[in-house]
Amino acid sequence: MVNSQQTISGSVFKKEQPIGVFDSGVGGISILRSLVEGLPMEDFRYIGDSANAPYGTKSEDEVLELTLKLVEGEILKRNSDGTYAEDGCKAAVVACNTATAAAIKVLRERNPQAKIIGLEPAIKPAAITYPGGRILMMATAVTVASEKYNKLKSQFEDSAEIISIPCPNIVDAVETSNTNSDEFAMYLDEVLSPYKENTVDAVVLGCTHFPFVKKQIIKALGYMPDFFDSSDGVTRQVVRLLKEDNLLRSENPDRKISIYNSQGEEKENLSRRLLEMPL
Repeated sequence: MVNSQQTISGSVFKKEQPIGVFDSGVGGISILRSLVEGLPMEDFRYIGDSANAPYGTKSEDEVLELTLKLVEGEILKRNSDGTYAEDGCKAAVVACNTATAAAIKVLRERNPQAKIIGLEPAIKPAAITYPGGRILMMATAVTVASEKYNKLKSQFEDSAEIISIPCPNIVDAVETSNTNSDEFAMYLDEVLSPYKENTVDAVVLGCTHFPFVKKQIIKALGYMPDFFDSSDGVTRQVVRLLKEDNLLRSENPDRKISIYNSQGEEKENLSRRLLEMPL
Protein backbone atom coordinates (compact mmCIF):
# COMPACT_ATOMS: atom_id res chain seq x y z
CA MET A 1 0.00 0.00 0.00
CA VAL A 2 1.33 3.46 -0.88
CA ASN A 3 2.08 5.72 2.10
CA SER A 4 -0.50 8.51 2.39
CA GLN A 5 2.36 11.04 2.31
CA GLN A 6 3.97 9.61 -0.82
CA THR A 7 4.60 12.18 -3.57
CA ILE A 8 5.13 11.73 -7.29
CA SER A 9 8.89 12.17 -6.88
CA GLY A 10 8.98 9.27 -4.44
CA SER A 11 9.77 11.46 -1.44
CA VAL A 12 7.51 12.30 1.50
CA PHE A 13 9.47 15.51 1.98
CA LYS A 14 9.43 18.88 0.19
CA LYS A 15 12.10 21.22 -1.19
CA GLU A 16 10.94 24.04 1.03
CA GLN A 17 11.59 22.14 4.25
CA PRO A 18 14.84 22.92 6.11
CA ILE A 19 17.81 20.63 6.64
CA GLY A 20 18.11 19.58 10.27
CA VAL A 21 21.43 19.31 12.09
CA PHE A 22 21.70 17.62 15.50
CA ASP A 23 24.55 17.50 18.00
CA SER A 24 25.05 16.72 21.66
CA GLY A 25 25.84 20.41 22.19
CA VAL A 26 27.46 23.24 20.27
CA GLY A 27 30.11 21.17 18.46
CA GLY A 28 27.92 20.39 15.46
CA ILE A 29 28.14 24.05 14.54
CA SER A 30 31.42 23.09 12.83
CA ILE A 31 29.36 20.88 10.49
CA LEU A 32 26.62 23.49 10.12
CA ARG A 33 29.25 26.02 8.96
CA SER A 34 30.25 23.74 6.08
CA LEU A 35 26.63 23.00 5.16
CA VAL A 36 25.64 26.69 5.19
CA GLU A 37 28.52 27.47 2.83
CA GLY A 38 28.01 24.44 0.57
CA LEU A 39 24.21 24.72 0.28
CA PRO A 40 23.60 28.47 -0.04
CA MET A 41 19.90 28.18 -0.96
CA GLU A 42 18.85 25.97 1.96
CA ASP A 43 17.23 26.74 5.30
CA PHE A 44 18.68 25.03 8.37
CA ARG A 45 17.41 24.01 11.80
CA TYR A 46 20.12 23.26 14.37
CA ILE A 47 19.30 21.33 17.55
CA GLY A 48 21.94 21.14 20.29
CA ASP A 49 21.50 19.11 23.46
CA SER A 50 23.93 20.84 25.83
CA ALA A 51 21.67 20.04 28.79
CA ASN A 52 22.78 16.42 28.41
CA ALA A 53 26.33 17.00 27.16
CA PRO A 54 28.81 15.44 26.98
CA TYR A 55 27.47 12.35 25.22
CA GLY A 56 30.98 10.88 25.09
CA THR A 57 30.90 9.83 28.74
CA LYS A 58 27.43 8.21 28.58
CA SER A 59 26.55 4.61 27.76
CA GLU A 60 25.60 3.73 24.19
CA ASP A 61 22.03 3.02 25.33
CA GLU A 62 21.74 6.49 26.88
CA VAL A 63 23.12 8.12 23.72
CA LEU A 64 20.74 6.09 21.56
CA GLU A 65 17.71 7.16 23.61
CA LEU A 66 18.64 10.85 23.54
CA THR A 67 19.44 10.82 19.82
CA LEU A 68 16.22 9.08 18.82
CA LYS A 69 14.17 11.51 20.90
CA LEU A 70 15.69 14.63 19.36
CA VAL A 71 16.27 13.54 15.75
CA GLU A 72 12.84 11.97 15.36
CA GLY A 73 10.95 14.36 17.61
CA GLU A 74 12.54 17.73 16.86
CA ILE A 75 14.14 17.39 13.42
CA LEU A 76 12.16 14.86 11.37
CA LYS A 77 8.95 15.50 13.37
CA ARG A 78 7.99 11.84 13.11
CA ASN A 79 4.37 11.08 14.07
CA SER A 80 3.32 8.04 16.08
CA ASP A 81 1.99 6.39 12.90
CA GLY A 82 5.37 6.70 11.16
CA THR A 83 4.43 9.68 8.97
CA TYR A 84 6.16 13.06 9.18
CA ALA A 85 4.76 16.49 10.01
CA GLU A 86 5.07 19.19 7.37
CA ASP A 87 7.04 21.44 9.71
CA GLY A 88 9.81 18.85 9.99
CA CYS A 89 13.08 18.71 8.08
CA LYS A 90 13.72 17.06 4.70
CA ALA A 91 17.06 15.65 5.92
CA ALA A 92 18.67 14.98 9.28
CA VAL A 93 22.41 15.34 9.81
CA VAL A 94 23.61 13.65 12.99
CA ALA A 95 26.56 16.00 13.47
CA CYS A 96 28.04 14.06 16.37
CA ASN A 97 30.42 11.12 16.03
CA THR A 98 29.30 9.68 19.37
CA ALA A 99 25.61 9.82 18.45
CA THR A 100 26.33 8.41 14.99
CA ALA A 101 28.19 5.45 16.45
CA ALA A 102 25.38 4.69 18.90
CA ALA A 103 22.24 5.50 16.92
CA ILE A 104 22.61 5.86 13.15
CA LYS A 105 21.75 2.24 12.35
CA VAL A 106 18.55 2.33 14.43
CA LEU A 107 17.55 5.74 13.07
CA ARG A 108 17.81 4.50 9.48
CA GLU A 109 15.94 1.28 10.25
CA ARG A 110 13.09 3.22 11.88
CA ASN A 111 12.99 5.92 9.18
CA PRO A 112 13.70 4.25 5.82
CA GLN A 113 12.14 7.13 3.82
CA ALA A 114 14.20 9.83 5.52
CA LYS A 115 17.57 11.22 4.46
CA ILE A 116 19.71 10.57 7.54
CA ILE A 117 23.38 11.45 7.33
CA GLY A 118 25.85 10.45 10.01
CA LEU A 119 29.50 11.12 10.71
CA GLU A 120 32.58 9.00 10.84
CA PRO A 121 36.11 10.12 11.71
CA ALA A 122 38.06 11.12 8.60
CA ILE A 123 40.48 8.19 8.83
CA LYS A 124 40.18 7.28 5.16
CA PRO A 125 41.31 10.60 3.64
CA ALA A 126 44.09 10.88 6.24
CA ALA A 127 45.40 7.36 5.50
CA ILE A 128 45.22 7.95 1.75
CA THR A 129 47.07 11.25 2.07
CA TYR A 130 49.76 9.82 4.36
CA PRO A 131 50.44 6.19 3.41
CA GLY A 132 52.88 4.73 5.91
CA GLY A 133 52.45 7.81 8.10
CA ARG A 134 51.41 8.37 11.71
CA ILE A 135 47.83 9.52 12.22
CA LEU A 136 46.48 10.71 15.56
CA MET A 137 42.71 10.30 15.94
CA MET A 138 41.24 12.43 18.75
CA ALA A 139 37.65 11.72 19.81
CA THR A 140 35.36 10.97 22.73
CA ALA A 141 35.69 7.75 24.73
CA VAL A 142 32.45 6.34 23.26
CA THR A 143 33.64 6.92 19.69
CA VAL A 144 37.09 5.40 20.33
CA ALA A 145 35.51 2.31 21.93
CA SER A 146 32.67 1.90 19.42
CA GLU A 147 32.38 -1.07 17.08
CA LYS A 148 31.64 1.26 14.17
CA TYR A 149 34.88 3.20 14.62
CA ASN A 150 37.05 0.15 15.18
CA LYS A 151 35.73 -1.47 12.00
CA LEU A 152 36.65 1.70 10.12
CA LYS A 153 40.09 1.84 11.73
CA SER A 154 40.83 -1.81 10.87
CA GLN A 155 40.36 -1.07 7.16
CA PHE A 156 43.35 1.30 7.11
CA GLU A 157 45.73 -0.06 9.76
CA ASP A 158 47.85 -1.77 7.10
CA SER A 159 48.43 1.49 5.25
CA ALA A 160 49.13 3.85 8.19
CA GLU A 161 49.77 3.86 11.93
CA ILE A 162 46.53 5.04 13.53
CA ILE A 163 46.71 6.16 17.16
CA SER A 164 43.35 6.70 18.86
CA ILE A 165 43.10 8.78 22.02
CA PRO A 166 39.95 9.73 23.99
CA CYS A 167 39.80 13.45 24.85
CA PRO A 168 36.52 14.07 26.69
CA ASN A 169 37.64 17.34 28.30
CA ILE A 170 37.69 19.11 24.95
CA VAL A 171 33.90 18.88 24.69
CA ASP A 172 33.50 20.41 28.16
CA ALA A 173 35.90 23.24 27.31
CA VAL A 174 34.06 24.17 24.12
CA GLU A 175 30.66 23.92 25.80
CA THR A 176 31.77 26.25 28.62
CA SER A 177 33.83 28.67 26.45
CA ASN A 178 36.89 27.64 28.46
CA THR A 179 39.21 26.85 25.56
CA ASN A 180 41.69 29.67 26.25
CA SER A 181 42.23 28.94 29.93
CA ASP A 182 45.53 27.86 31.48
CA GLU A 183 43.76 24.78 32.83
CA PHE A 184 42.74 23.66 29.33
CA ALA A 185 46.21 24.35 27.94
CA MET A 186 47.68 22.11 30.66
CA TYR A 187 45.18 19.38 29.79
CA LEU A 188 46.14 19.43 26.11
CA ASP A 189 49.84 19.48 27.01
CA GLU A 190 49.35 16.33 29.07
CA VAL A 191 47.23 14.49 26.50
CA LEU A 192 49.47 15.38 23.56
CA SER A 193 52.88 15.15 25.27
CA PRO A 194 53.70 11.72 23.73
CA TYR A 195 53.41 13.24 20.24
CA LYS A 196 55.53 16.38 20.69
CA GLU A 197 58.84 14.67 19.95
CA ASN A 198 57.48 11.51 18.32
CA THR A 199 55.56 13.57 15.78
CA VAL A 200 52.46 12.68 13.79
CA ASP A 201 51.74 13.55 10.17
CA ALA A 202 48.03 14.17 10.61
CA VAL A 203 45.41 14.73 13.30
CA VAL A 204 41.89 13.46 12.70
CA LEU A 205 39.37 15.51 14.65
CA GLY A 206 36.89 12.77 15.50
CA CYS A 207 34.41 14.99 17.34
CA THR A 208 32.62 18.01 15.94
CA HIS A 209 33.62 20.10 18.97
CA PHE A 210 37.32 19.66 18.21
CA PRO A 211 37.76 22.00 15.17
CA PHE A 212 37.13 24.89 17.55
CA VAL A 213 40.38 24.10 19.42
CA LYS A 214 42.63 23.48 16.40
CA LYS A 215 44.88 26.41 17.31
CA GLN A 216 45.25 25.13 20.87
CA ILE A 217 46.15 21.64 19.60
CA ILE A 218 48.86 23.11 17.35
CA LYS A 219 50.26 25.10 20.27
CA ALA A 220 50.33 22.02 22.53
CA LEU A 221 52.08 19.90 19.88
CA GLY A 222 54.55 22.63 18.98
CA TYR A 223 54.23 21.99 15.24
CA MET A 224 51.63 22.06 12.47
CA PRO A 225 50.24 18.64 11.48
CA ASP A 226 47.68 18.24 8.72
CA PHE A 227 44.10 18.24 10.05
CA PHE A 228 41.17 16.18 8.83
CA ASP A 229 37.52 16.36 9.88
CA SER A 230 34.14 15.22 8.56
CA SER A 231 32.63 18.52 7.41
CA ASP A 232 33.42 18.44 3.68
CA GLY A 233 32.40 14.80 3.29
CA VAL A 234 29.10 15.36 5.10
CA THR A 235 28.27 18.35 2.90
CA ARG A 236 28.93 16.37 -0.29
CA GLN A 237 26.75 13.53 0.99
CA VAL A 238 23.85 15.84 1.83
CA VAL A 239 23.99 17.38 -1.65
CA ARG A 240 24.05 13.93 -3.27
CA LEU A 241 21.11 12.56 -1.27
CA LEU A 242 18.91 15.61 -1.81
CA LYS A 243 19.63 15.59 -5.54
CA GLU A 244 18.40 11.99 -5.72
CA ASP A 245 14.84 13.08 -4.93
CA ASN A 246 15.02 16.56 -6.47
CA LEU A 247 14.92 18.17 -3.03
CA LEU A 248 17.60 20.84 -3.53
CA ARG A 249 16.34 24.42 -3.65
CA SER A 250 17.38 26.64 -6.56
CA GLU A 251 16.31 29.92 -4.94
CA ASN A 252 15.61 31.16 -1.43
CA PRO A 253 15.68 34.95 -0.99
CA ASP A 254 14.69 34.77 2.70
CA ARG A 255 17.05 32.07 3.94
CA LYS A 256 16.62 31.09 7.60
CA ILE A 257 19.13 29.50 9.95
CA SER A 258 17.39 28.57 13.23
CA ILE A 259 19.41 27.51 16.27
CA TYR A 260 17.91 25.81 19.32
CA ASN A 261 19.61 24.34 22.37
CA SER A 262 18.13 22.32 25.23
CA GLN A 263 20.08 24.49 27.69
CA GLY A 264 18.55 27.71 26.41
CA GLU A 265 19.58 31.17 25.28
CA GLU A 266 23.17 31.18 26.56
CA LYS A 267 24.12 28.13 24.49
CA GLU A 268 22.16 29.40 21.50
CA ASN A 269 24.17 32.63 21.60
CA LEU A 270 27.41 30.65 21.92
CA SER A 271 26.35 28.58 18.90
CA ARG A 272 25.82 31.74 16.84
CA ARG A 273 29.26 33.04 17.85
CA LEU A 274 30.88 29.75 16.86
CA LEU A 275 29.06 29.85 13.51
CA GLU A 276 30.86 33.13 12.73
CA MET A 277 34.20 32.33 14.38
CA PRO A 278 37.19 31.94 12.02
CA LEU A 279 38.84 28.52 12.27
